[in-house]
Amino acid sequence: MKPITKVPPFARCIAIVLVLLLTVILMVFFLVPREPSVVVSGLSFDRTNTNGVVQISSLTSLSARLIMGLSITNNCYYPVTVEQLNFNATNQEYDSGRTPFAMGSNATAFTIAARSTYSFTYPFSIVYDFSKDSGMQFLMGAGTKCVAGALGGSGSGAQITANVVVATQYDALVINKGWLRNEMTVNVSC
Repeated sequence: MKPITKVPPFARCIAIVLVLLLTVILMVFFLVPREPSVVVSGLSFDRTNTNGVVQISSLTSLSARLIMGLSITNNCYYPVTVEQLNFNATNQEYDSGRTPFAMGSNATAFTIAARSTYSFTYPFSIVYDFSKDSGMQFLMGAGTKCVAGALGGSGSGAQITANVVVATQYDALVINKGWLRNEMTVNVSC
C-alpha cells in the first residue's frame, strides 16, 4: 500500500484563494445592481372618458387625458422596487418646448421580479394653457391633424410628436436607490 502524500501548504493556499476569488466574482456578477430599462410602448388620447376627449377648463385652458403604455425591464438577478414614476411631454410648438403640455406622477410602489418585464398602461393629464402657445401653433397643428384623421376615416392614424421624459425612482437591494431618466420621442395617437 502506498502512503498518502500530503498536499504542500502552498498548493492548499492557492486552491483556497482561487475558490474565494471565484466566489467573490460570482457574487459581484449577480448582486451588482443594474438600472431598470424603461420603454414607452404607446401614447394616445383616452377615449373612454365619459365627458369627452377634450374638456374646456376655463377661458384660457383645456384639459385632456392621455394613456401611456410603459414596459419596465428588471435586468437584476433579484427583485427591484419601482417607488415613483414621473412623466413629462413637451412639443417644440408649445412654449418652444420649455413647458410640458402633459405631465403626471405615480407614487404607488410596485415590485418587478428578477430578470423580468412589467408592462402596464398609465393615464395622465394634459393641461393646455393658451398663454404658452404663441399664435396657437400647437393647438392648431394638433387639432388639424386629429380632425383631418378623424374625418378621413383614419382617426387612429393621426399623430402628434411629443418629447417624453420618464423619471423612475427605483430601489435595488435597499442599498442602491436611484433615479433613472429616459428621454424619447413618441408619437401621440389622436
